[in-house]
Amino acid sequence: MHTLAHIIETTPLVIFGMETCPWCQKAKQLLKSQKPLFVPVGPEHRAELKRLTGKTSVPQIYRNGKLLGGYTDTAALLEKEKGRGKSLQRSRSRARKTRKSSRK
Repeated sequence: MHTLAHIIETTPLVIFGMETCPWCQKAKQLLKSQKPLFVPVGPEHRAELKRLTGKTSVPQIYRNGKLLGGYTDTAALLEKEKGRGKSLQRSRSRARKTRKSSRK
């Protein structure tokens, strides 16, 4: 069996949680399109989670080896990234319009 640290290092997106946890289920739903690995956490994993993050609460969500946080932290981060994507798209569009108008 792999350690939680190994899973974090080798998996692009992982959720450590419990099947009975409503926040864990919300996290799975939130990240569904990104196909996260869901790792059920039992009492035997709590000590390792605490050692890795200082927390034993779930869900704990990691992307590319970095802790995003729990459901609320991850949802806020995704919303922020989504907003940046829209802004980036608008600025690219404006740059194209500016280039076209300067060619005339």
